[in-house]
Amino acid sequence: KPTFNWRASFPAGATSAPLGERAEKIADIVGDALRDLLLSKAENNIYTEHNREFVAAIAAEHPETIPTILARLDKNA
Repeated sequence: KPTFNWRASFPAGATSAPLGERAEKIADIVGDALRDLLLSKAENNIYTEHNREFVAAIAAEHPETIPTILARLDKNA
């Protein structure tokens, strides 16, 4: 699988600790999931400006929400 630096999708200085670290981790997770989805559809244009903006938007929007969801999933496992 190709690897991409999804964390670089954020404009310089757009994230700050500690939410910045969470947002960067979320960008990795969302970006890798998007890569896998696009590869499953035989799509080769993965690390496009549109996809980087999409990943950054999701990661920046929900940095405090994702850990809460993951904790809930761990409880129910």
